[in-house]
Amino acid sequence: LPARASLDRLPEVDQQLLAKVLAEPVEYMHTDMFARPRVEVELLGHKASLLDPHGTDYGPMPPIRAGEPVHAGVSALSAEEEKTLFLRLNYTRYRVYRIVEAHTKKRLPIGQARHLLAWQHRVLHCRADIVRTNVPLVLAMAKRTRLATVDFSELISEGNMALLRSADKFDCERGFKFSTYACRAILKSFSRVAMKASRYRLHFPTEFDPSLERSDFAERRRENEEADCVDEVRTMIMANR
Repeated sequence: LPARASLDRLPEVDQQLLAKVLAEPVEYMHTDMFARPRVEVELLGHKASLLDPHGTDYGPMPPIRAGEPVHAGVSALSAEEEKTLFLRLNYTRYRVYRIVEAHTKKRLPIGQARHLLAWQHRVLHCRADIVRTNVPLVLAMAKRTRLATVDFSELISEGNMALLRSADKFDCERGFKFSTYACRAILKSFSRVAMKASRYRLHFPTEFDPSLERSDFAERRRENEEADCVDEVRTMIMANR
C-alpha cells in the first residue's frame, strides 16, 4: 500500500477498493493480442489517461455498439461485440495485474495506485456490462427449472452469482458464445441449491410454525399457583375440623 499520508488523499471507497485488489490474486484470461503495441487503442479507442492527475478515473470507454451503451435494451450482442467486451474485461484485468506484479513486496507509489484504481474501475464497468446483458438468461432458466423445494428468489440469487463467476472464467478465444458457457454454470448452481435444500429437509422435515415458538411458562405457572391454593385451603379445612 502507499504511505498512510498519501493513502488518506484517496476517497474512502477507493481506499477500500485498493486494499481489496492488493489482498486478492489478480486473474485474467491471457491472449497474445495484449502484446500488440496499439492494443489499448484497438480495444478502448484511445490511450488511457487520468482525467484529473489527482483522481482515479480514465473516463468512459467508447460503446461496443456504435451510439448505444452495451446494456441498453434487451437485444443480445453479436458474437464479435461479445468478444470485444470480454477482451476489454481481460485487458483491463491484465493492466491491473501488471501494476500489482511490478510492485510485489514494494511500496506502491500513490501515482501508480491511482492508475491501478482507474484500471480496476474499468474492470468493474466491463464486468457489470456483461452481467447486465446476460441477466435475462438467469431469469429465463429459473422460470424453466422451477424447483418445488427451492424459493424462486433463491434460485435467482444463485444464478446471478454463477453468472458473475462465469464472466470471470470465460475464455472468448475458444469461439463459444458466453451464453453456452454460462448456462451450464447456472444449471450447476441450481443443482447445488436443490441438493442443499434437500439436505435441509432431511434435518428439518417440518415447516416453521411461529405458534411452536410461543412459551407456555405463564400458563403453567398459573396452574401451579391454583393447585397450591387448593392444597392450602384443603389443609386449613382439615386443621379446623
